[in-house]
Amino acid sequence: MCYLKIPIAVLYFIYRARKHCLWRGSEINAKNKSLVAWPKATKPKNKGGLGIVDLRTQNDALLLKYLDKFYNKRDIPWVNMVWQAYYSQGQIPHATADRGSFRWRDLLHLCDKFRDVASCAVGDGTSVSFWLDVWNGHYLQEKLPRLFSFAKN
Repeated sequence: MCYLKIPIAVLYFIYRARKHCLWRGSEINAKNKSLVAWPKATKPKNKGGLGIVDLRTQNDALLLKYLDKFYNKRDIPWVNMVWQAYYSQGQIPHATADRGSFRWRDLLHLCDKFRDVASCAVGDGTSVSFWLDVWNGHYLQEKLPRLFSFAKN
């Protein structure tokens, strides 16, 4: 779950099995009605729910940890390999076309979520885009569209 994005169909079957275990108990053919709605069951306990973990959100959160390691250029072999293999010319991953394995492309689809929660720090500019990243809570491309129209790189 923390290595690959779980397909929607697989999540559907897991959710179905979880609901059946919760409401049917040990009897397979029971047709009992739900005692509580599923969205309420997945709320945290301190907010009145049952605290059942939402697997899609948890899967995304675990995959975002990989993007954190990647963008911060941790000294991990896979991070070094990906930077050298795909972005050695100084490209920024979220500003270029998707490339690499299916696993890596799945991670790149979460770049927007990651950039929404991450903050930029000025450095050598190899993993941050001046126009396409969040600075002081704003995308400069959206805040200054006319100025952005004159930018080349």
